[in-house]
Amino acid sequence: MSIPDLPAQTQSSSQISRVPRQISFEVVALASITILCAALCVYHLGAASLWSDEMFSRYYAHLFGVHYALTDGLSKETNPPTYYLLLQGWISLWGSSEAALRSLSVVACILCVPATYLLGRELAGKSLGLLGALLFALCPTSLYFAQETRVYALLMPAGAVLLWAAAVFLRDARSVKAAAFYALFATVCLYLHATGLLFVVACGSAVWLFLLVQGAGTRQALLKWTALNAFALLLGAP
Repeated sequence: MSIPDLPAQTQSSSQISRVPRQISFEVVALASITILCAALCVYHLGAASLWSDEMFSRYYAHLFGVHYALTDGLSKETNPPTYYLLLQGWISLWGSSEAALRSLSVVACILCVPATYLLGRELAGKSLGLLGALLFALCPTSLYFAQETRVYALLMPAGAVLLWAAAVFLRDARSVKAAAFYALFATVCLYLHATGLLFVVACGSAVWLFLLVQGAGTRQALLKWTALNAFALLLGAP
């Protein structure tokens, strides 16, 4: 009686044995791309002197103080003080050389590699997710911002995770994970740069219109998405 079951058991065992190899390749490939990105980011990191905008980032909170940055500075500087305050904490840990100042952007750029992979995997599968991560790692624009003492590199992983959360929400509007990550990283974008508001509004509007076009079947998801964006904008209001 047990003989007919053997092929099924053998097939099941072979399928199970293939899973670790597939996971292993995915992890190794993503790790390799991340290391490549890190190597490109740190190449000649401190070779160039700070230019005017980088000097502003370096000394804004240092010269005017945290109190000014959080009060009167809000009406003087067009961007939120989040990056300047983060940079001051970074300086206290790693120093104020050109390489040390720019290393915060390097870390953000490196973190964007797995974030890009997650976004690509959600939209088009593992292979295209890895391809997207590789293209990001080799992108001259991302490498340029990785070597600049400005906030733009920090916006990249925040924006990538925001888009990933929106994609997960479109696949499963009941996902608590998608709602939590979207609210969190929408707020992060709002507090990092003035254009973060435009990015969040654009993403929120695109998904909202997509759900609206789908018809009555997505009414609950549409209401949840509207409430989620309203909540994120409320968190970013201060």
